[in-house]
Amino acid sequence: MKRVPWAGVAVSALALVVMTAVAWRLWDALPDVVTTRRPTADRPGAHVPKAVMAAAMPATLVGIGVVMAGATAAGERLRPLLPPMLMASPAAQRRAMNVLFVLLPPVLTAVHTGVLADAAGHAFPLERTVGVAVGLLTTGLGLALPRLYEEAPRHGGRRARRLGGPAMAGIGVACAAGVFVLPPFPVTMACALAAGVVMILSVVSSFAGTVSPR
Repeated sequence: MKRVPWAGVAVSALALVVMTAVAWRLWDALPDVVTTRRPTADRPGAHVPKAVMAAAMPATLVGIGVVMAGATAAGERLRPLLPPMLMASPAAQRRAMNVLFVLLPPVLTAVHTGVLADAAGHAFPLERTVGVAVGLLTTGLGLALPRLYEEAPRHGGRRARRLGGPAMAGIGVACAAGVFVLPPFPVTMACALAAGVVMILSVVSSFAGTVSPR
């Protein structure tokens, strides 16, 4: 029980309740078949039943939880077979899971609410809302990055997290603010790509600092 990320579990459960309430509130206003992609001259439109649309984000959250729980359990089984430097400690894994499931559910809830409200015919700034949500998620990940794992034994690993965290936080702030002055979709995609690059570089640099000989 000590390894359960209770903060993440609580936030995820609350998000599922809120998403269910939103779907229930908008259910009667939703068309039986929701258009998810409008037809163009080059491609046909895409349509899904409203039940699928209403369940998409809750199912995504539950699916991510199941995958992460399974990956953690598999990692624990493999721990005796792998070098210690390749496995985060149980405490570090719990911190990472808490960060993920505290920050991600509000983003999915915002997307869920926006998509259903738009499908129900309500005026809702969906792209801007998604951009702000992605920006806040990126900012939170950036602020948490330096604290997720124990200090790396080499200076390079510590420096990677010290630099990568503020860089991601800055990208997130720029995304959340930029969607109000620039086209939201390109801004969101550019920020997500930049944040992904920073995260990958930070992880690779930290890992290299951990496994490199002194």
